[in-house]
Amino acid sequence: METDVLLRLWGKTAKDSNDPNDFHPAVFHMLDVGNVARELLGENTSPRWRNALACALNADPQTVTQLVPYLIALHDIGKISTSFQSLNKEQAARLKQEGISLIKSDVLHPIISQIFVADLLSRLTGATSSTLSDAVNEAIGGHHGRFLGTDDVKKAQRDLKDEPADWQLFRQSADSMLRKELLHHDLTKLPEPKNVSTATMSITGFAILCDWLGSDERYFLPTPDMDFDEYLKESHRRAEHAVRDSGMLALSTSDEPFDVGSLLDDLKELRPLQRAIDNIPGDILQSTSLTIIEAPTGEGKTEAALALAHRIAMFNGTDEMYYALPTMATSNQMFGRLQEHLQKRLGLAASIKLVHGQAFLVEDELRAETPAAQIQPLANGDPAHQSEANDAVVWFNSKKRALLAPFGVGTIDQAELAALNVNR
Repeated sequence: METDVLLRLWGKTAKDSNDPNDFHPAVFHMLDVGNVARELLGENTSPRWRNALACALNADPQTVTQLVPYLIALHDIGKISTSFQSLNKEQAARLKQEGISLIKSDVLHPIISQIFVADLLSRLTGATSSTLSDAVNEAIGGHHGRFLGTDDVKKAQRDLKDEPADWQLFRQSADSMLRKELLHHDLTKLPEPKNVSTATMSITGFAILCDWLGSDERYFLPTPDMDFDEYLKESHRRAEHAVRDSGMLALSTSDEPFDVGSLLDDLKELRPLQRAIDNIPGDILQSTSLTIIEAPTGEGKTEAALALAHRIAMFNGTDEMYYALPTMATSNQMFGRLQEHLQKRLGLAASIKLVHGQAFLVEDELRAETPAAQIQPLANGDPAHQSEANDAVVWFNSKKRALLAPFGVGTIDQAELAALNVNR
C-alpha cells in the first residue's frame, strides 16, 4: 500500500498541461537520473567521467560506478514532501482526492534532500561527518545552482518537525527502492576525498548533467500508470537513448599511432620541435602537467601540441580536448584545422564544437566550409558511433553545455568562466 501511494507522488509534470494525470512519479524521475549517471559511468562512454570523479573522490573508477549513480538519484528525494507536492495546484487537488493529506510548508525540496541524505549517511556510516558525506550533502542541496547555508538547513530542520511522519516513511521507502536498483557498494566503506570543495563541485556538476538528460521530455515522458518493477526496464532503455542521442556515446578515443612521425605523416617534413614531442618522458604525462612550447612562427607549434595531446590520451584513455585561443577570430580559424585533425589523423568522426560568445553566428557556416566535415572514416568503431558523433553536437549548443562537448575550440575565457561563480 505504501508503494502504491508513493508512485502517486509527482516529480515532473507535462509541459503546458493542466491534466492532473499528466505527471511523472518522483521515484521514477530519480530512477531516470540515476540510470543516466550509470550510463555515463559505463564502459560504453568516455572514461573522463569515471576518471574525473575518481580523482575528486579519491576513489577507484569501479567504486565510482558502484556508488555515484545511487547518490545522484537521491538529488530529488526532497520532492517526496508535503511542501513540494503542494506546489502544483492540479496535482495537489488530485492527491487530496486520493486521500493524501498535505499541509502548507515553504521548505524547498533541495534542502529536504540534503537533510535526508545527511541523516542517511550519518546513520549508515556511524559518523556525524566525513569528507565524502559533507561533499555529497552540499552537492545534493546545491544541484539547482545555490548552495545552502547552515542557517537555511537549521530552519528547514525545525520546519520539518511539523510534517506528518508518513512523509519521512515515504522518503525511506523511495530510498530503499533506489538503493536496491542502483547501489552496488558498501555504504559503510565510503572513500574519503582529499579536498571537500573539489569533491563537492565534481558531484554537483555531474548531478546537474544527469538531471538535464534525465529530465528531457523527448525521452522521459510522464508515466503515471506503470508499476515500479515494470518501469525499471523502461527507465534503463530511456536513459540509454537519451545519453546516446546527446553525443556522450560517440567514439572519442583513437587507436592511431602515438609517435609523431606516424601521426603527422601528412606533413612534408617534420620540424625538430615536433619530433621533440616523442622525447617527453611518459611518466610526466601520466599526471596533470603543463607543457610550454615556444618557437618562431612556422615551426609547427600547433601540430606539436596536437601530437602531445594524443600522447596524453594514451595514458588517460581519451582524446577529448578543448583547444583554447585568445580571440574569437583565432578560434574560428582553428575550427577547420582541428576538424581535419580529428577525422584525417585520428580517424574520429566526432564534430568540433565552437565555444565563444558569437559561436552561434558562425559555427554552421564554418562547419559547412570545412572539407573534413564530409569525411566518414571507418577506421575506428562502428558506423553507429559515426552518425551519433556528427548529429549530436547540437545538444551542446546551449552555452551551459558547450564545454561538455568531447571536442571543442574556443576562447580562453570560456574555460575560466566555467570555474567562476558568475552568471554567463
